[in-house]
Amino acid sequence: MKIIYHCYGGAHSSVTAAGIHLGLLPTHRLPTGDELMRLPYFDKTDGNDFGLIRMMGVDEYGNEVYVLGKKGMGERFSRTLEGMAKIIGAEQELRVVNTMACVNWIMMIGGYLSRRMGLLSIGRPLVIYGTRKAFFHLVKMVKDCQLKARDKHFHVSLPRNKKSTDVVILGTTTAHHSILAARMLLNGIRNSDLVVDTCWDAWLESDGSPVFVGTDKDGNRVYTIGVGREMETGARALACLVHMFESDCRPILITAVRIKNETWVRTAAALSRWPGGQWLNRVVSKRIVSPQLDTIREQVESIEKALHTAKAWDPKSEFVLFDEGT
Repeated sequence: MKIIYHCYGGAHSSVTAAGIHLGLLPTHRLPTGDELMRLPYFDKTDGNDFGLIRMMGVDEYGNEVYVLGKKGMGERFSRTLEGMAKIIGAEQELRVVNTMACVNWIMMIGGYLSRRMGLLSIGRPLVIYGTRKAFFHLVKMVKDCQLKARDKHFHVSLPRNKKSTDVVILGTTTAHHSILAARMLLNGIRNSDLVVDTCWDAWLESDGSPVFVGTDKDGNRVYTIGVGREMETGARALACLVHMFESDCRPILITAVRIKNETWVRTAAALSRWPGGQWLNRVVSKRIVSPQLDTIREQVESIEKALHTAKAWDPKSEFVLFDEGT
């Protein structure tokens, strides 16, 4: 099993939890500042590490333990990761733990001063103090995770089908322009018939899980995922997750569909939970998305070309295509 502890920056609470899990920290007493600083990655990450799933070690039961900084994607990103694992047939081999529930305001301030502002002399003592205050809450969280993971040592994976690919389209929301792109890819339709009311269904945004849109004539399965404004971080994390299970899954293409003013679409979707919000969501989303159909079509055409071209994994590419030998 692979266990991922994640927090905002992947530098403090998630690293401490992973250290507890791996026995790198005592659980019967508070760790010293030196013991915390000896942990890999503790207060040592920077902006380039967001979205990277980094391995901390292997526990006594053979479970691989990782840490991840996911910025502001919240608890819903746990379900995004779990949903991606389900797509590739590895849901029984992954456990995701959000450590943000244990983070206190002292850790937040200390982490901001240390990692964002570079003020180590002020921020680091604060974050160490805050981590020690939160320590036994993290111990409890880790022990709960260990109990749930201990008996899960079986593997289920989808049969490899070299002639088809799982396509995951990322957007600021799961619906809206992401769904439009998915429908264009599935149906080959290039006109306004795709702009239907179901494209604006805000219920698709409920929990962050991937949404299965359909299967095309070549057997390629198409999904959409909303990752909010942290598109690059979300895409990198999902690509890292697939890479962890690469030998067991079908080929998978991860890409993003971007439009202008997409943050307003995200805001409109969030407002749909309020009285009158569904109407506002439809009006605002249609006004922003509909004039940009040509932009979405161009991106879908690029996705189609990528599907018909075997490509090695290139982290600098807008496409990430996993296959044998990459």
